[in-house]
Amino acid sequence: PIAAADAPPTYVSGKYASLVKKYLQRDGIRNVEILADPNQVRIKAAQKMLWASCMWLLCHAQTLPIKVMQVHEDHELQLEALVRELWPSFLRIADMKEEESTFRDAMQYLVDYSNSIPDAIPSVRLAIAELSDRNGLFAAPGQELHRQLIEQVAGVEASGIFEQAEI
Repeated sequence: PIAAADAPPTYVSGKYASLVKKYLQRDGIRNVEILADPNQVRIKAAQKMLWASCMWLLCHAQTLPIKVMQVHEDHELQLEALVRELWPSFLRIADMKEEESTFRDAMQYLVDYSNSIPDAIPSVRLAIAELSDRNGLFAAPGQELHRQLIEQVAGVEASGIFEQAEI
């Protein structure tokens, strides 16, 4: 495992969480937190899925792929627009109400996570293979930017995830 010193925490939960934490820390991941509340696990997973669903699209929507921190530096407004479009789905997935997590908190998580791997370029092949389990979780009617980016990066046929969401 590789994790930058300033990376957001790695979260573990469940019966063997303390043992998993010990092994992760032994292997160099120092910032590991145990979550006792299953709802917190859901929120943290939703944050990571939001990052994964947005960043591969924006890294590959350019003529040449760009690094994750370049998205924040050069395409911040497009990232913010995409996250705003996915926000209602994020709240549903995280099983949260608006006041429990502000939009700015989510945006800060995206920056923090990207900052921990600034030179990363997410795999477009893996993202397409995981499309229904990744972007499909967030797909909803009326998401024009999300649909446009999916079609641009993965092809028009990939926008089928929106038809499944509209059922």
